[in-house]
Amino acid sequence: MDWESARDWCQRDYTDMVAIQNQEEIAHLNSWLPKKTNYYWIGIRKVDSMWTWVGTNKTLTEKATNWAHNEPNNAKNIRTDGKNSDCVEMYIQRDSEAGKWNDERCDKKKTALCYAAACQNDSCAHGDCVETINSHLCQCFEGFYGDKCKNVVRCNPDEVVAPAKASFSCTDTHGSFAYGTLCDFSCEEGYRLSHPDPVRCTADGSWSEFPTCELVPCEDLSPPKHGGYAMLPPSRSDTLLCGASGHWNDSVPICAAVQCHALSETDSMAVRCGDDDGGDAAEDRFSYGRSCSFACSRGYRLRGAHNTTCTATATWSRPVPSCERVICPVPEGDVQASQCSGPLDRLLPGSTCSFTCRPGFELQRAPVIQCTEDGTWNATVPTCKEGYQPSDLSQKVMECTASGTWSQQPPVCEQLGQINCPLPLSSSYPQGSVCTFTCNDGHDHQGPLTTKCTQAGQWSSPPPTCTAVICPVPEGDVQASQCSGPLDRLLPGSTCSFTCRPGFELQRAPVIQCTEDGTWNATVPTCKEGYQLSDLSQKVMECTASGTWSQQPPVCEPVQCSPPVAPELGQINCPLPLSSSYPQGSVCTFTCNDGHDHQGPLTTKCTQAGQWSSPPPTCTAVICPVPEGDVQASQCSGPLDRLLPGSTCSFTCRPGFELQRAPVIQCTEDGTWNATVPTCKELGQINCPLPLSSSYPQGSVCTFTCNDGHDHQGPLTTKCTQAGQWSSPPPTCTAIRCPVLDAPVDGTLNCTHSDPSTHGSECSFACNPGYTVHGHQIATCGLHGNWTAETPLCQAVPQPLLSPTTVGLAAGGAASMSGLSLAVWLLKRLRNLKGRKFSLASNSDAEDPPQHYKNSIDSLI
Repeated sequence: MDWESARDWCQRDYTDMVAIQNQEEIAHLNSWLPKKTNYYWIGIRKVDSMWTWVGTNKTLTEKATNWAHNEPNNAKNIRTDGKNSDCVEMYIQRDSEAGKWNDERCDKKKTALCYAAACQNDSCAHGDCVETINSHLCQCFEGFYGDKCKNVVRCNPDEVVAPAKASFSCTDTHGSFAYGTLCDFSCEEGYRLSHPDPVRCTADGSWSEFPTCELVPCEDLSPPKHGGYAMLPPSRSDTLLCGASGHWNDSVPICAAVQCHALSETDSMAVRCGDDDGGDAAEDRFSYGRSCSFACSRGYRLRGAHNTTCTATATWSRPVPSCERVICPVPEGDVQASQCSGPLDRLLPGSTCSFTCRPGFELQRAPVIQCTEDGTWNATVPTCKEGYQPSDLSQKVMECTASGTWSQQPPVCEQLGQINCPLPLSSSYPQGSVCTFTCNDGHDHQGPLTTKCTQAGQWSSPPPTCTAVICPVPEGDVQASQCSGPLDRLLPGSTCSFTCRPGFELQRAPVIQCTEDGTWNATVPTCKEGYQLSDLSQKVMECTASGTWSQQPPVCEPVQCSPPVAPELGQINCPLPLSSSYPQGSVCTFTCNDGHDHQGPLTTKCTQAGQWSSPPPTCTAVICPVPEGDVQASQCSGPLDRLLPGSTCSFTCRPGFELQRAPVIQCTEDGTWNATVPTCKELGQINCPLPLSSSYPQGSVCTFTCNDGHDHQGPLTTKCTQAGQWSSPPPTCTAIRCPVLDAPVDGTLNCTHSDPSTHGSECSFACNPGYTVHGHQIATCGLHGNWTAETPLCQAVPQPLLSPTTVGLAAGGAASMSGLSLAVWLLKRLRNLKGRKFSLASNSDAEDPPQHYKNSIDSLI
């Protein structure tokens, strides 16, 4: 029959068309099926261009293919009649490539090869049905057993006994005191369960952990904290009583933080205090210890401190700053005219100033500048330059003589550049012609140096502007200067020479020259005194009665500074040894030792007066503040009034308390601690017949309890003895830990706590794709160090199995007697394979583990 008919026949009389899952099945089918000249249809077909097993709707993988040589060979064959080779036949008893596959047209006539599933809906009452050859078996769920998983595990009802102060009730799902039965316990008023989980009948016939009833403790009381706080309101009673519900009969008085005066925002300044996340009341933003920071609006800059803190005296540590407008300075330069978009005394960010030149002058640089957010201009103010000059620079002035004639001819304003074109300047130029421009020596250009005749009959750009390169007037502290040209027109090649008046000495070259790019070839020299009389107390010589001078004339010696002094707790670095005298202009630098900061300049210079320009700076040690907190004890590596960078402080708690955060902090280079001071958290409570602030008479007994999730070491009671001492110290409370959980095989583990073994940590299990969880998906670490559930198993998702308990063969669309005989013979052969397990969805030749089926429908999909 054709492939569609074969598929219908298999689904009607059996389960579906056979699916091949490994090489062993192929060898088995090839060995006992009779040879047919037209071979056999199998349950694989091309669906959406992919070869797919129709019984499982799974795509054929490369690893599981069993194609004959050069097959499939019709993958690209697109027939117009719709009869493409989209079906697959299997070569049974073929002389070559026996058991291999071939793609074939689906309308061909071949023998159908079917299979039937053994599992039914009611095969297993409480378990998964696993297909086997000619049969099936049941794999029972947790808590069930028997051939069909109908029997349930039961727990001993006599073991369910209520502890003191408790009662219970039980509910069952699978019968009285059977697997899954839950017993809920409750305690009398004033008591609570040691753990809240119900007692459960487990799969091994035992009960889970039974709880006990414990006294309900009240939360620990502690005195209100002091310093920077005011008490309000007072409690209604000076004695508190712990009630049966675990609550005190009154509230502890509250110490509220003192308040600094409120800080208000302005149109130009924003104030941010504390977290400012909306969680604090308005008055808490300005309470003791809170810090506020300030920020200016756009277009304003802050004047003053960026933040302030409310102190214990209800005052702010720093005054409130102000925000002032950012204003750009009035632009200055030699431009001929300017126009700004705002008043010159209030040029705000965004304001612009535009510049133009008078006729005969050309603007240099951008014509418009803009005021930026930081109060500076975005570009330099432009300048105006001439474009022409007289032909004879030495004859700028014409005089009318006595004869009534001019002393000279007027100079000609000559053009300062040339043009080079492919045709004479009197000609017309065709489209595409290019002309180039050059400026005369000593001149620079503004604009393109080439122009082109365009399609529109216009030149692409006008001639550039040629302006004379002029050096600026040399400026400095020289006593005299002489230049080879007028100071307002110092062209390239012009020179300026410098001399000093008597008593001064010229520093650097005496002559500088203007270069082609309009700059001087050297720095302007200076005149330096640098000398003084050898004996400043004898400046005057007198001629005596004997005709001799009263003294020898003094000598002029260089001005020098005495050796400078290094700062205390610092060093000095000078160009000469500290034992030497230093000439005028010498510079020394100062540095402070590591861990110290400076106040004052870090450089000093020997002046003309023979004095250093500034004294050594003051070096002071960087010291961290004494760490403050509620820790019970601390130890630092240095004295508390001198905790230098690198110093450490370690913290410990007294018995019964547990340290929160890192136990050691270190002083950094900037005088701050690298971490917050840790705190101590109490691990237990004390219950005494009188308030803790009272004195206790002999015979008084106090009891101790540890917090949930903690165990004790030491006695839980203490008694006031005749000697006025307590009979035993408080016990030590240590955290109870659960054993480490492992992730299931083929699965993952995810826990809520960073340390999942601590009390209250909840861990969830998940399986990888293709697997399902068998067991509890969530486990919680209980008060007694036990997990509420064990690690589950990750089992493969059930897949249909090839269990050909019945194989149907048909040829020509009808079953013949010979086919029936063959089916009987096939059943006998399959009995020899009983116990072997196959998976219809297998993608490899390896034997798969038993698959799970809940009913016969599951075996098809």
